[in-house]
Amino acid sequence: MDELEVAFSNTSVRTDCNHIFLNFVPTVIMDPSKIEQSVRSMVMRYGSRLWKLRVLQAELKINIRLTPTGKAIPVRLFLTNESGYYLDISIYEEVTNTSSGQIMFHSYGNKQGPLHGMLINAPYVTKDLLQAKRFQAQTLGTTYVYDFPEMFRQALFKLWGPGNGHPKDVLMCTELVLDPQGCLVQMNRLPGDNDVGMVAFRMKMKTPEYPEGRDIIVICNDITHMIGSFGPQEDELFLKASALARAEGIPRIYIAANSGARIGLAEEIKHMFQVAWIDPSDPYKGFKYLYLTPQDYTRISATNAVHCQHVEEDGESRYIITDVIGKDDGLGVENLRGSGTIAGESSQAYEEIITISMVTCRAIGIGAYLVRLGQRVIQVENSHIILTGAGALNKVLGREVYTSNNQLGGIQIMHNNGVTHTTVPDDFEGVFTILQWLSYMPKNKQCPVPVIPTTDPVDREIEFIPTKAPYDPRWMLAGRPHPTVRGAWQSGFFDHGSFMEIMSSWAQTVVVGRARLGGIPLGVIAVETAHS
Repeated sequence: MDELEVAFSNTSVRTDCNHIFLNFVPTVIMDPSKIEQSVRSMVMRYGSRLWKLRVLQAELKINIRLTPTGKAIPVRLFLTNESGYYLDISIYEEVTNTSSGQIMFHSYGNKQGPLHGMLINAPYVTKDLLQAKRFQAQTLGTTYVYDFPEMFRQALFKLWGPGNGHPKDVLMCTELVLDPQGCLVQMNRLPGDNDVGMVAFRMKMKTPEYPEGRDIIVICNDITHMIGSFGPQEDELFLKASALARAEGIPRIYIAANSGARIGLAEEIKHMFQVAWIDPSDPYKGFKYLYLTPQDYTRISATNAVHCQHVEEDGESRYIITDVIGKDDGLGVENLRGSGTIAGESSQAYEEIITISMVTCRAIGIGAYLVRLGQRVIQVENSHIILTGAGALNKVLGREVYTSNNQLGGIQIMHNNGVTHTTVPDDFEGVFTILQWLSYMPKNKQCPVPVIPTTDPVDREIEFIPTKAPYDPRWMLAGRPHPTVRGAWQSGFFDHGSFMEIMSSWAQTVVVGRARLGGIPLGVIAVETAHS
């Protein structure tokens, strides 16, 4: 890893998909499952450093004996962490094919790994298009859009808690796409096959509150496609997916990583136009108009990419450009029209269904509006919510006032002013927070709130007693560690561990959030008397 850090110091060369191979020569007496536990704890200890160095795969070869007199078994452990939040460990035994005599991988134990049945001398898989997109998204500080379904799956496992108590099919996910007629249809296609910068999923999740399953619609920007900008096709997919959520009364989740409405250039015109200067010898005096020559106008007029007015000037024929339309759709004001449409759709969804937004990387322009038009906002720590960037504002102000976009819309701004309801350190914790919030909410607008069994008796005594001196109202709501008995808990009004506060940095004289009482979800408003 030290050598990798040296390689990373060369900024002109970017490394990715690094693979570490370790070969242990001595034969050891050990159960392979114990090796897996040891390796997993080691990776978790150095996980952040490995991820920073883009070590996505590791391979350990070791000869083991199950008993002191047993036969030595060549075993390989493969570790994979392509997304940054899910560590996959597969164990293989090297076996010889009796018919061909070649050595191949054979999965050890009940789990069948992806290399099962492959020859051990098969070449390693090189970086593919999907990994290139994943690396692009991760470099920008977010998660690749097609990794979010698996992230929801892992967050569901965490929500269910340790052990094997969760359902086998805890998440079923289908992508929603627009067919050639513009209708929203469900489709199972390979990740990365999208041709627009917006991706929508329909997910059926089996949660502790709804073990039979609940449906949600998840809409995500694909920041690897035109930096996540909004064009007519992106707006249409967002509109149809949100309308589907409203029609069924199910929650709509929006994961924002975008650069606002798309502003394009008509490339076919950019290299053709001429400039009529006021004074050809002094361009600083400005220009009268832009125009095309008769030859260029004849060539481009059939595409209806430009509107011109014919004039005769300086002894030559000119076509003054009055309107630039472009031969491709999605270059100009049609994007702003679509932005207004989906803003209206989000306002309607606010009134009818649960709308939660998570900002990862950045939300700019219409992306910021859509986030704020939702009911709840989660912001990842390295992200920002802005309408205009710091560079543009500095030009307007004429001096360097802002050094980064975080000064305009980072968590220290948006969380403190009440736009962001909670902040999280990374995307996985953001998705987990979404699931926690949904656990207090009905599966659709026709259902009552979910009531779950609780370990706290409903007729228990509330152990925390308010004092005349100032105290934290959260102690009364959620309880606190016992002040005098070490390791004991002093219970509060609500079920133990059920209180979730929002907007903790804004309007600090009021404490708000959700909690459960006897397993029943409730909203909480309390007064903070310690602040004036």
